[in-house]
Amino acid sequence: MDKLLQKHYNSAINTVHSSNTSNVSNANDTRTKTASIAPFDMEHFNTVIEAWKVVMDAYNNNNNSINNNTRDITSSRRLGIPQRATRLLEIMESQFNNNTTTNNYNTINSSEPNTGISISSTKSALSIDTYNTVLEMWSTSNEHNLDVMAETIFRRVEDYTDAIRTSAHGRRQQRRRRQFIDPSSLMSPSLSSLEPNVDSMKIMIRAWCKDSGNGSGNININVGNVDATLNDYSAAHVATSAVETSKKGKKGSAVFNAAKYLIKMQVMLENGFEEFEPSLEDYLVVFQAWGGVTDKRHSARRAVTLLEKMEALHQNRHTEVQPNEECYRHVLRAISNAKPRHFSVGGKKANEILMKMDSQGLLPDSACYSFVIKTWCNAAMNNGIRPRERLNYAIEAQLMLQEMEERYYRSASILVRPTTSDYNNVIRAMSRCTAKGAAERIEQLLTKMENKYRDGDVFVMPNSESYINAMYCLKNTKDVGEYVDGGKAIFERMETQYQNGNHACKPTVESYNALIKLCGSYDFVNAKDEGKRKALECIVKTLNKMRSSDRVELNSFTHHLLLCAFSNLLPKGSREQARAVESIFLKCCADGFVDNRLLKSFQRVTSNETYRRCVLQYASDESDTDSPKGLYLPQEWSRNIYGDRPLVPMSRDGNFAAEKHTAINEWKMRRLRSRKNQRLLQGGRTL
Repeated sequence: MDKLLQKHYNSAINTVHSSNTSNVSNANDTRTKTASIAPFDMEHFNTVIEAWKVVMDAYNNNNNSINNNTRDITSSRRLGIPQRATRLLEIMESQFNNNTTTNNYNTINSSEPNTGISISSTKSALSIDTYNTVLEMWSTSNEHNLDVMAETIFRRVEDYTDAIRTSAHGRRQQRRRRQFIDPSSLMSPSLSSLEPNVDSMKIMIRAWCKDSGNGSGNININVGNVDATLNDYSAAHVATSAVETSKKGKKGSAVFNAAKYLIKMQVMLENGFEEFEPSLEDYLVVFQAWGGVTDKRHSARRAVTLLEKMEALHQNRHTEVQPNEECYRHVLRAISNAKPRHFSVGGKKANEILMKMDSQGLLPDSACYSFVIKTWCNAAMNNGIRPRERLNYAIEAQLMLQEMEERYYRSASILVRPTTSDYNNVIRAMSRCTAKGAAERIEQLLTKMENKYRDGDVFVMPNSESYINAMYCLKNTKDVGEYVDGGKAIFERMETQYQNGNHACKPTVESYNALIKLCGSYDFVNAKDEGKRKALECIVKTLNKMRSSDRVELNSFTHHLLLCAFSNLLPKGSREQARAVESIFLKCCADGFVDNRLLKSFQRVTSNETYRRCVLQYASDESDTDSPKGLYLPQEWSRNIYGDRPLVPMSRDGNFAAEKHTAINEWKMRRLRSRKNQRLLQGGRTL
């Protein structure tokens, strides 16, 4: 295979060599001046580009290397193949520009009125097939910014055809007045061969969708007005090459550009151009990309709009292509990934899609139901809704879970099976509800999971997340007096599961933190002393169990919860609270878990004297380094955290040193230095 590809490549190069050896000093250098390559025909360049295409296909299909003593083409250079083909394409464009300028459109004034623009030889004409070959090489490569490079070439051929059309239009206006000629018949063979076709758009769809995960951004090209003559095309080419990319690191913009070409094909199909009919594979590529984007703000709405357009084209008999199970599954995935504030009708659209699948005889699988449950769960987790609406959304998720169970028991073949994640999503939705009945529903779901796992169904075995969400539900639905007993009962059930062999219920630092957060809630501030004492005992026992365990290690969030808990449970301003808070902070410093969140919590719950003695006394100024200006704590205090070191927001002289909110800090300092405040600070009276 390697020898055959090398032979094909060498024959293509030798064809170019033998065409005009006297005018070319080095044919291997693709950057040879255009004047020395001018006598070549376009067919020779097409042959070399096709040879590079064969080599590119070999790398993509077989992942083999080509090694030859005469031509140094190794696996390390396979990333440069699209660049070489693009360079040859640029030379072809320059050759085509020179030929058309020399001819000066003499054939327009010939005796045949409908011949239009022509080139001296059919071998010298550019064609869209050459562009498609180069575009396909970019779309199937692993080059950096392959989508932007493919888009640049596509925009270039569009501007090129527009320049030809504009130039031909001005020179034919006088002839049109004398002869009643159909304007569409004036399209020249060279111009029609350069028009982007359906293959071009399909290649661009796959290029944008493939590179949708490589941090592609938007592409902005400002070509301006292309003059009537092709002599000015070089300026348009330079302007088109100046591509400004906005690197966002997200995939939404790339998939949006892919959907743009698919929408163009749909519009062309509606206008009667049947050759632009999108295939099912084209839709699947875009839907799959929309389902996996990280930029979820508009992905669901655009995926649903594209699906509805696809259904409308089929209903209006423009095409025989209609959505299948995979199309609906990708759209449901995009809806489930969207945030409710960006796509508020996600739950209704998801239910409508399931109803469409049932009406068309399509069987939804477990993934479809899981995406619908997740969509309703996200709707219930939204903060900007009423409590009754939240409960309704959680009930919708539970009803969908019940439908999954019914389909599982009804069908002989297993297409739908509830899993642990489905139960956890419903429990998570119920845990945010404050209405009556939510805690009872969670208890029923948790008991059902334990019973099924005991009966041998490993697909619905409870894990630590199930019990953590159940603890959070107690805070929303139970009385403050039941926080401690209910939390301890749920935690003991989780430990029992782990002791019985369910390793998914292994107590983690997150589960211990959930119990500490429940017992140290702010609701205990106005509780009775007996309730505070019981909660405090539970927190101390949990903390001792964590420190004595070899499987769990305290983190920064644990110390943050402890500071908040002792601040809420102990009398405010008392000596016991001050000693407990200071002890927790010193222990956190020794463990190396001091971050900005913990520092702000400690500043909020302690006195100014304690904060100055424990924090500001050990802070140092590192203005000589490249770090932002301010006071930094010792590095040993933050050795086990991720992210930046904590920065003390105020220096010793009273100036705000943090640079995160520069405008706000400057406003605060101007207000502090105002004439009125200065008189107050000096002890004078205000006027």
